[in-house]
Amino acid sequence: MSYWLVATTAIVWFVFVGIPSPLDLPAASAGEVALTAGSLIKGSLPAVYYYGSDGRRYVFPNEKTYRTWYDDFASVLTIGDTKLAAAVIGGNVTYRPGVKLVKVTTDPKVYAVSGGGVLRHVVTEAIAVALYGSRWAKDVEDIPDAFFVNYTVGAPITAAADYQRLAELAFASTIDADQRVSISTKPQTPAPAPPLAPAPPGPTTTQPDAPGNRTSTTGKFVRTDIVVDTDSFNPPDDALSEFARIANNILVLRADTEMRFGTTYRMSYRTALEQCRSCPTGQDPGGTVLTPLMNLYANAPEPEFIIFFRGDNVSLTYGGYAASYQSAHASFRNRFTSARGRTNDVYVSVSDWGHRFNICGYDRTDLRNPQHVSDVAINGECRNRPGTPCVLQSGYWQCNDAEALSSFYGRSGYTFAAATAVHELMHQFGSDGVYNHYGASGCTVPTSSDLDTAQAYAVICPVVFDLFMGSYHE
Repeated sequence: MSYWLVATTAIVWFVFVGIPSPLDLPAASAGEVALTAGSLIKGSLPAVYYYGSDGRRYVFPNEKTYRTWYDDFASVLTIGDTKLAAAVIGGNVTYRPGVKLVKVTTDPKVYAVSGGGVLRHVVTEAIAVALYGSRWAKDVEDIPDAFFVNYTVGAPITAAADYQRLAELAFASTIDADQRVSISTKPQTPAPAPPLAPAPPGPTTTQPDAPGNRTSTTGKFVRTDIVVDTDSFNPPDDALSEFARIANNILVLRADTEMRFGTTYRMSYRTALEQCRSCPTGQDPGGTVLTPLMNLYANAPEPEFIIFFRGDNVSLTYGGYAASYQSAHASFRNRFTSARGRTNDVYVSVSDWGHRFNICGYDRTDLRNPQHVSDVAINGECRNRPGTPCVLQSGYWQCNDAEALSSFYGRSGYTFAAATAVHELMHQFGSDGVYNHYGASGCTVPTSSDLDTAQAYAVICPVVFDLFMGSYHE
């Protein structure tokens, strides 16, 4: 028997059957096999699906898309048709970022793929060569017009540094990560926009956004600096102070460790990179992303953790990502030992300062000055529910969703960015990537399905906070 790949598009009546794989099926699995996030599944028919952490199945439009994620079909599980039908379709899988260049059948433009199915036009052949080598044309694959609706078009790539191919690959380590599937606490059937949500509850003593700065009972703290790329953002000092307060409180509540802030630097990343012709290369997926930071601290004391606000294609897609570099200072010693076992690593969260939860009706073409341009959701906002009304809360426009508005991230304009910084710091201490997330299959302790609780943990498994605390040494 062979596998078939089935595609659905936004046009609900359109069904496309792809090319069957010549590979034979493995021995059929038991119909009642337990499903885990990340499984490849099929029923009695040949169509193969990806089972997401939200309990939904995701469709591979064709074999070319499948092959960017998997080498073969050996791990596909056969389940009962009733069980398969119980997992509703969550959407189509898109090309894995960083694997192939693509073009649309009727459009000669060549695109690189970013996270979440974002296509970015590669404007010159020289950039394509820099990203994919001299044989880049052999990596270009056609996306049929019918599948183009699965993607959105993002900012063009006007220089090779605009697209971090290895970082894209690293952060799209699973289809869950690429689709940004999260813990599902909603019914799996579509619902109309909810009525106007009630005001969110006031803070309590266990909430990170409660007034005041928390302190550690053990005296532990992580030395932290903030660096702002002024080409991307220009946050005022009082906003950074509020961000820092919330980030500190999250870490104290979850790991009894303060985030003690030192210096805030503001610099033009583009200028710093141009001036730094012979600087060392940062040891992160993006290669040169950290180069200006390393040069910045060449003659200054380094912190243990840097929160770097920069709007590159990965941080804008995911809100942030973890990186690190090894200090060139012989005297430097990080008191928190990462999963890699090194004590000379400087940890970095490359973050989007404009990262706001549940945003509604925004045009972020100008990152320094995002504009609210619509009274309803646009551009995939509100869990891709276009037309959802926007309401003003916490100083910005949010989707009219009662659960989201009352959750931790929705109660302040800074909580999402603060939690992202803590989230990326914790990734240095877990060894399972996206499976270190709160509620993920790799999180071996009980977790709540409550959205507010997950966010208060910065969507990180509680075990990882324990690993962070246990890594401390004087």
